[in-house]
Amino acid sequence: MIRLSFDDGPSKWTPQILDVLFEYDVQATFFVIGQHIAAHEETLERMVDEGHTVGNHTWSHPRLTDLGEDRLHFELKNTQDAFLKLMGFKMHEWRAPYFATDERVDAIAADLGLNPEQTGADVVPDDWMLTDGDEIARRVLHGLSGRGNQGVVCLHDGIPPDGGSSRCTDSRQPTVDAVKLILEALA
Repeated sequence: MIRLSFDDGPSKWTPQILDVLFEYDVQATFFVIGQHIAAHEETLERMVDEGHTVGNHTWSHPRLTDLGEDRLHFELKNTQDAFLKLMGFKMHEWRAPYFATDERVDAIAADLGLNPEQTGADVVPDDWMLTDGDEIARRVLHGLSGRGNQGVVCLHDGIPPDGGSSRCTDSRQPTVDAVKLILEALA
């Protein structure tokens, strides 16, 4: 089974991705940044209403393994609290920015009611630094074909609060375009 996941939102591109997912009757997991929740409450509510899973992707997208205990706790808890206040229930899935985790991070996440381990990914096409939806789709489909068309795909529907790395593009429209191409190819 293929599982699409999206990091760094919600953002102005998330509703477009939700439209495509709705068109193809596909459920996904959205790993949200806490700082983005207040500005995109309706989008977050739509995610939940349409049956998507929402996971914690920290408050501000830092590398969790570089943080002290207090800041690490703040990053995960504040995002949990913002989501709980809006939706009335807690998130359980989570993904660390840059997939950077260790036993200490996992333990704090578990103490906050998150799964003991983060949700990883099998296919990571680096869509956050590409400007061509066709290339993103090609990378995803190639990665899935090597896995028997099974696995978790990590895409991005937003941009981290700090703008991401120097290679991060300023648009997720190519990812929106790629999602449609991916789902058409897999239909």
